[in-house]
Amino acid sequence: MGLLLATAAAFAVTEHLKLEKSPIGGLRISRYLAPGCGCANAKATIGVKLRHADRVTVRILDAANRTVATLATDQPNPKGRRSWLWNGRTAAGGKAPDGRYWPEIALPKQSFLLPDAINLDTKAPLVRSVTAGPAVISPGSAGAGNHLRIRYELSERGHLILWHGTRLLLRTRSAQPAGKTTWDGRTAHVPWRAGTYTLVVGAVDLAGNVTPAARRQQIRVTIRYVTLGRHAIRAQTGRRFSVRVEAEAGPYTWSFAHRHGTSRRTLLRLRAPKTSGRYRLRVTEAHHTASALVVVR
Repeated sequence: MGLLLATAAAFAVTEHLKLEKSPIGGLRISRYLAPGCGCANAKATIGVKLRHADRVTVRILDAANRTVATLATDQPNPKGRRSWLWNGRTAAGGKAPDGRYWPEIALPKQSFLLPDAINLDTKAPLVRSVTAGPAVISPGSAGAGNHLRIRYELSERGHLILWHGTRLLLRTRSAQPAGKTTWDGRTAHVPWRAGTYTLVVGAVDLAGNVTPAARRQQIRVTIRYVTLGRHAIRAQTGRRFSVRVEAEAGPYTWSFAHRHGTSRRTLLRLRAPKTSGRYRLRVTEAHHTASALVVVR
């Protein structure tokens, strides 16, 4: 009977210890730290919730379980949520090397090595290669030439970024070391004007480091809409005439002397009216129109 009672008492104590709540909870640990990035990850946050007021020591340990920095020493803290910041510096004031670090929370009676590691990363991602095409696009058109297609390879996992000057054009959703993306030649759904532009390609890694301006790569793209080879055309009454049409995505529609039609041909051939006069030829593709004056004699 005594043995049974002792066993039951030991079991009860063990179960009570299992059910006893930890003095800390609600862990919120920054996953990445990139000092000097100018982003939210410039400092790492170590946040916990104290179930009771206590004195707390907070250390940063490396993979060898050595103390790299001490953020608080026997600091009195009230009950509730508390947080500390680490800037990536060692206890001696130097920069800690890139790698994985673990926060340790020490109370007077117990220490806790937190399971979430902080990844210290100070190296900016580089663009190893980038190709883009086609060289000429027509934003808003229905054909294959309405987007600039970009293939890239980065030095590490990250988001590709495309700029024009200081204006951000796109940032890929996925963070992969290689991939492809497209740009539709628009800003805020407004197509860019016709012309040739130099775009800049860089990347931002998971920690928030951005490719330095001097290491970014450039691509050139020409935006062109429907254009006519001539803006003034002379024709004879009742005779055919032709004009070159450059439409990047085709087909295009045309209207001339109360007639209209659709074509994909580079050389548009039409018949002049039998009455002399001045007529307007209009060619439209992807909501853009080019026109020429046709003088019929």
